[in-house]
Amino acid sequence: MAYLWYTIRQSKYGPGYDVHGFKEADKNSVLEGQTLKCFVAVFDTLEDAQSAYPQAKMGSEWTDPQVSLNHLPDDGGW
Repeated sequence: MAYLWYTIRQSKYGPGYDVHGFKEADKNSVLEGQTLKCFVAVFDTLEDAQSAYPQAKMGSEWTDPQVSLNHLPDDGGW
């Protein structure tokens, strides 16, 4: 799976560092054209994560792209 970019951040669910990949949602998705964050891997140390994904930048929940559903109709019909 091809990602546009990767981030590394300290795991919220225990010790270690999570790597996330970001990609554009498929054309057949209600999120078409929006950026999706996908979990890729977890590592024990920052050095291990950086070694496996040298192109990754340090990230945080504050710098991740936000997904918007504002383009969907609000007709209450699920």
